[in-house]
Amino acid sequence: MSVSQMYALCPLCNSDKHAPRFVVDGFRIEVCHGCGVVYVANVMTPETLAGYYESAASDEFVYTSDNVAYLNHYYSVLKEQITRLTGKASGAILDVGCSAGYFLDLMEGWDRHGIEISPKEAEIARKKYGDSIFTGIIEDYAGREGFFDVIALQDVLDHCIAPMRVMRACHHMLKPGGLIIVKVHDISCLYARITGKSFYAILPPFHLFYFSKKPLAWMLEKTGFQKPVFRHIGQVIQLKTVFYRLSRGGKQKLWYRIYELFAGTRVGRLPIPKNLHDIITVFAVK
Repeated sequence: MSVSQMYALCPLCNSDKHAPRFVVDGFRIEVCHGCGVVYVANVMTPETLAGYYESAASDEFVYTSDNVAYLNHYYSVLKEQITRLTGKASGAILDVGCSAGYFLDLMEGWDRHGIEISPKEAEIARKKYGDSIFTGIIEDYAGREGFFDVIALQDVLDHCIAPMRVMRACHHMLKPGGLIIVKVHDISCLYARITGKSFYAILPPFHLFYFSKKPLAWMLEKTGFQKPVFRHIGQVIQLKTVFYRLSRGGKQKLWYRIYELFAGTRVGRLPIPKNLHDIITVFAVK
């Protein structure tokens, strides 16, 4: 699958001040000296991405039922932050990339809505939340202007071809004073700097953008958000997930074979607390 066309300008801020940083799996990764984002320089389309996703190692284990308790550790902290920052215990919330609705499950008392690209995961969420779940991408979602009190994008924005377009759509759908939440990997963390191109989150073309505080702040300001608050919220992951992340999705790698050995075992489900500042969550207000 050839993807030879390259961005002449930064796809986030349109700056011409950028430089090569890595080459990973044949993809050129550059850093923008304007907004500070790191990005895949190869121009991707929904059609070319679909081909890669179809041939990729499945990441579905992260969202299986036996992992919900581990996911809920982060979700519970997120819920506390939402209550503290909004002063509300109810309202309309949209989870973009909602998977099977695990985060929405914790938001009892809220009017819960979700967007999910995977038909399989969306159907599971729809059994719980009915027509409030949309199958597809946010660009095709007919959300109402000024309807939501909170919009969350967890592990979503780094996959998007056009993050600015996504953020503008969120701004359109939020009420004045509404809260947006963006969770992504932090490319500026010490762990990422030490591991370089081997950082587990550098997975072109599945992750197209690699953020840190500077480009997140720039993007929020340019799309009409203010008062950003940044948090490195710790997570709990399963032991088997450590090996999957080290394999970076490569089924032929030794780490993936170790993951397979642990998958489905009690040892593989052992909880591992993790906070390497490799995950950054930003909260901002419309």
